[in-house]
Amino acid sequence: MNIRFGRKKCLLLSLLLSCFSGAQAQVIWPGDVNNNGEVNVVDVLYLGVAFGETGPTRPGATTDFVGQAAGLPWTRNFPNGLNYAYADADGNGIVNEDDLDEGIDDNYGLQHGVVTGDGYVSAQPGTGPALRLVPTAGVVQTNAVIDIDLFLGEAGAPLESFYGIALQLSYRMAKGSDIDDLEFDEANAPWYDPSETASLTYYFEDDDENRSALAITRTDQTTVSGEGPLGRFSVVIEDIIANETVDTLIVAIDSILLVTDEELTPRGVAPTQTRVIVADDPGSVTATHEPGEPPVTRTWQVWPNPVRSRCQVIGPTDIAGWQLIDLMGHTYPLAPEHAAAGSYTLRLPPRLPPGVYFLRAWTPRGLWQEKIFFNPQS
Repeated sequence: MNIRFGRKKCLLLSLLLSCFSGAQAQVIWPGDVNNNGEVNVVDVLYLGVAFGETGPTRPGATTDFVGQAAGLPWTRNFPNGLNYAYADADGNGIVNEDDLDEGIDDNYGLQHGVVTGDGYVSAQPGTGPALRLVPTAGVVQTNAVIDIDLFLGEAGAPLESFYGIALQLSYRMAKGSDIDDLEFDEANAPWYDPSETASLTYYFEDDDENRSALAITRTDQTTVSGEGPLGRFSVVIEDIIANETVDTLIVAIDSILLVTDEELTPRGVAPTQTRVIVADDPGSVTATHEPGEPPVTRTWQVWPNPVRSRCQVIGPTDIAGWQLIDLMGHTYPLAPEHAAAGSYTLRLPPRLPPGVYFLRAWTPRGLWQEKIFFNPQS
């Protein structure tokens, strides 16, 4: 009995020493929180899950992008089994904003070893939560600020559970005009964190490649529900390429990772994009159009405007689809009466709040947009 018991003790001690040695052998590259070989916005989501946690400090720690022995393991792990020590970029024993600033931001884009996937999950258009890019104007003049709002969810269809989102986007001018930096400002008192005390927002802009990346995450290990704006992109196009008077800004979000809880559970979101016309003479064009296609001319008319309850829309072609959008990006379905070729009677939805809206219509030549003013008392 004593011999058998002693062998078990030796075996158990051996296993413990093996685990301890394995933990000691783990290598941390500051900023690569998910340890996939690259520092990027997905690491911010992992940071948000571990935010506020504490553990052993890392001996000889530095935020320089070099492999460092992890030291003693922390008590908690991410859902994939990775230890929380990987979130402690500066090795001081606590996960906080310094790990974002000095680890992820300082080392963004750097790689080591073999880079593996980040787990971006796409959905088919019309399925999953809605992610929308909504320009505040369909046509802007050169040297004017172009504002594009980013919305997640829709009125009547809020997200039931949200913890964070990471995305990558590209932007370009269809005809090759020069483009300045695409900036991003987070929403004030956003729906996912009205107190602005339980979230982090990180934005990285690569003007050499005309690419950007954005991450927004909760930091209190608590999910929320809701929908609305995440923030606003803005850019200025100073000049249009030589021998042209009109160009089109194209902004596209192609990689998205939405996580619904602190377990980093992913949910698919459909890629999205938008276009804004930039013109030397904005009065000559309206709405967005496909690259290479001529812009839609201002031959459409909406009357009366302001609108009391219904209006007439008259133009040169039939319209395939309609949409009404408020300034918050909420959409409202429309079912106009087709009176004659290119002529429609448009009745606004019941109980629509008074205010400014954008009327959009899909035509054979592109997307037409007009600002309308709804005032039931006019």
